[in-house]
Amino acid sequence: AAFPKTVQPATDTPGDPSAVDRLRSFVDHQISRLETLRPIVWDEIDRPEADAIEVAALIDTSKAGQLRHRYRRDAFRDFHTSLNALTRLRSERSKTFAREAKLMDASRSQHSDRPAFVPPSADWPDPPRVDSRNEPPP
Repeated sequence: AAFPKTVQPATDTPGDPSAVDRLRSFVDHQISRLETLRPIVWDEIDRPEADAIEVAALIDTSKAGQLRHRYRRDAFRDFHTSLNALTRLRSERSKTFAREAKLMDASRSQHSDRPAFVPPSADWPDPPRVDSRNEPPP
C-alpha cells in the first residue's frame, strides 16, 4: 500500500492517511538529504572514477598503439639503465679520487720538506784519503 506501482492521488490511498503522510515526509526528507550529498559524492568518488574510465578508454589497443607503448617502455628502461650506470661511474670516480688523495697525503714527509740527503757542495774540502785494505797500493 505504501509503494504502489502507479501514482495514485492521496484521496484514493488505502490504509491510514497519517501513515501515508509520515511516509511521504520521510521520503521527501531522504530525497533532500541525498540531493545535498550529490555534489560531495561526485567530487570525492564519482568524478575520479569517471576520469579513470576516460583515461582507460584512451589506451590504443591497435597494433601501432601497442608498438608505441613498447617503444616508450623500452626507452624508459634504457634511460634508467643509463642513469644507474652514470651514478655508478660517479661513485667509482669519487672513490678513486679519495684513494689517490689518501696516497698523496701518505707519501708526503711528515717531518719537513727538506730532502733526506744533500750532496756536498764544491767549497767543502775533500775528505782525507784513508788507505783501505780492499784497494791496491798506489
